[in-house]
Amino acid sequence: MKKVRSEIVTSFNKIVKVIGFIIIPLGLLLFLKQWLFLEMPPIDSIEKTAAALIGMIPEGLYLLTSVALAISVIRLAREKTLVQEMYSIESLARVDVICVDKTGTITSGEMAVSEIKEISNAAISTEDIIKNMLASAKEENITSRVLSEYFGKEKTMSLKYEIPFSSKRKWSGCVFKEGTFVLGAPEIILNDNYKKIEDIVIPYSSKGFRVLLLAEAKSINEDSIENPSPISLIILENKLRTNVAKTFSFFKENGVDVKVISGDNPMTVSAVAKRAGIENAEKFIDLSGLSDDEVKTAANNFTVFGRVNPRQKKILIQELKNTGKTPAMVGDGVNDVLALREASCSIAMAQGSEAAKRVSNLILLNSDFDLIPKIIYEGRRVINNISRSSSLFLVKNIFSILLTFALLFLPFPFPYEPIQLTLISSMTIGIPSVILALEPDRNIIKGKFILNTIAKALPSAIADFFSVLAILTITYFAGIDNHAEIATSTILMMALIGFITVFRACVPFTKLRKIMFGSILGLFVLTVVLIGKTVLEFTLLPPRLLATVAVLAIIAIPMIHLLSVLIEKIAQRRENKINVS
Repeated sequence: MKKVRSEIVTSFNKIVKVIGFIIIPLGLLLFLKQWLFLEMPPIDSIEKTAAALIGMIPEGLYLLTSVALAISVIRLAREKTLVQEMYSIESLARVDVICVDKTGTITSGEMAVSEIKEISNAAISTEDIIKNMLASAKEENITSRVLSEYFGKEKTMSLKYEIPFSSKRKWSGCVFKEGTFVLGAPEIILNDNYKKIEDIVIPYSSKGFRVLLLAEAKSINEDSIENPSPISLIILENKLRTNVAKTFSFFKENGVDVKVISGDNPMTVSAVAKRAGIENAEKFIDLSGLSDDEVKTAANNFTVFGRVNPRQKKILIQELKNTGKTPAMVGDGVNDVLALREASCSIAMAQGSEAAKRVSNLILLNSDFDLIPKIIYEGRRVINNISRSSSLFLVKNIFSILLTFALLFLPFPFPYEPIQLTLISSMTIGIPSVILALEPDRNIIKGKFILNTIAKALPSAIADFFSVLAILTITYFAGIDNHAEIATSTILMMALIGFITVFRACVPFTKLRKIMFGSILGLFVLTVVLIGKTVLEFTLLPPRLLATVAVLAIIAIPMIHLLSVLIEKIAQRRENKINVS
């Protein structure tokens, strides 16, 4: 099974690399500045530097993601979906093209013989030939099982050798002492002579029936049929899945294109796709005999692909990826393995082959294609909530980096202690991020994860930076050198902006979010009252400094809102430019 590339983990790795690159020089410079230029004792310089470094470290991001995805795996298991690669949940949520086969996805896999259309009077009846071919077959598939139910199996003819069905050949054959017979796709068996029976086949294919041709041949080998002569047509009826129209309607509403890739006659597949409500199902093409370049050209121009061999399925998936798409592949047979490996997210049916299940990221245990919308919703919930929760972590990281950098050029020491930052991290980051990561969220994922997350974090981080810098500037010029008062006022300022940020992340409020917000607010106050002075080294603020914090907090509210609007507009312009290019 191919390892899934997670955009979330890739984004976090980039963030950690950038922070890891700047954290050591920033910390070293801050320590030297406080020790040498501000003449602080070495132990105090180390403590303040430690507080700055702790604020820069994005702790909890990987743990939060792992916990959220693990819970999703459990939730999907309840829906009879086995997740073999945890990050595939994220991949499926980002899918914009889903490639499916006709049999087992659009149709239930249940077929029935609808009619036998005799073309010529053969010495041996169609029924006897089919019975003997089925009895001689070493392998069984869905089609052979359907034929067995209708005709039965019986060995009354002397078999010399058998050529089993192959998705590449599109036919199977048996050489008996009594004659040589082939069964499969009419246009493949007859080749140039197909036009002789085309008028008989098309009325059935155009209505969604699957048509098999039984023919007698002079001789056969694995690559060719010599002088095939039509005996009869076997008409198979495909039954649609119960809720398949609703499922494909979901894909249409959510901007997910559907590609039907099948080994059957494209006209038949197109008719079935129309019945299932697949958009642009009338755009079909026969891939038999096409070159690789022609297959690539067809990938983005057609919806239904017929007479596709396993290699062509892989080429179609590759081309979709090359044009910037994120394709998922749903398959159940050995002939789907190459495409399943190539897809951004691969899904197999439990009733399918072991090979298909081994290479797939997800397995639908009850082989129910209608579960895919639920899996997509689960992926959206995870990504959107992790993005929202991660932004809470990054507020502290971005703020700490900005503040540390600014203090290298200003005559202020770093304002607070490491233990004081713990209170902020717990109440405005840790607790709310875990709860928000488990909330329902079905919104369509837009843009890049890393840009979305940073964009959500920037307004509060910038507001934090300017507010704390304002407090340090005011206290410096006011001659306030009480470190406890400065630390308390900056931590209080950060707490207020932290609660504003959590409040914005909770909108629209649900019952759970109301309880969570009220709880962390109450817990913060209770912690300050109980251990604020003894453990956290807080102190009562003078009225003027308390009023300063209050005014800055009031200013921070519209500042965060305006910055959010501005950043959103910049992000929208950037996205529009990308779409145009």
